[in-house]
Amino acid sequence: MNRSVKLILSVVVIIFLIGVAFFYVPVSHDAKFQNNENITLLVYENGAVKKEIIFPPNSRGHNTLNKWLAFNKSEWNHDLNSYAPLVYIISKDISVKLNNGF
Repeated sequence: MNRSVKLILSVVVIIFLIGVAFFYVPVSHDAKFQNNENITLLVYENGAVKKEIIFPPNSRGHNTLNKWLAFNKSEWNHDLNSYAPLVYIISKDISVKLNNGF
């Protein structure tokens, strides 16, 4: 095998391994919702929004969601799927899709 083919195969293998690690290796986070922004929580049923809850700035909802994020810092996975989750939490800087609820 010539040198350029070996180099190309090596690059392909490295890209593949990075892709596998990106989607299958659990990740941790230090995310926190900012107290000066709205947080929207959407609850889905059969692919459609069933309920929308908006937590205004500095609300108890911020505190509760930040405690939940702090308690659940690890075992997160990247996901490119576009299907509707069970719960979707959105703020200016953070979006969290929960496929199995809280």
